Amino acid sequence: DADTDARPRPVFMTEFACRGADTTTIDFSLIAGSAIFGVGWAMTGLCPGPAIICLVAPQDLLGAEMGSALLFNASFIAGGCLHKCLLKEALLYSSSSKTK
Repeated sequence: DADTDARPRPVFMTEFACRGADTTTIDFSLIAGSAIFGVGWAMTGLCPGPAIICLVAPQDLLGAEMGSALLFNASFIAGGCLHKCLLKEALLYSSSSKTK
């Protein structure tokens, strides 16, 4: 039974937190993020999990070159930082426009 298997609370937090709990909304950021993710995956042939493993695993194990894995992971980190900065700016802009 799925209800009895559910964890009552997270291991390292006091409660579960779900940003964007409204899963029925399809907005620009969802479409743009999905497109960017897909393009990155198509260009490198790597998804995030195996790309991280490629940094430490032998080349023959996953069939990916170290250069592709390095480029993917660097882009992955840069994209995350850019998203964080843009989100921070959007929140600051949103809060400042509400106070006017």
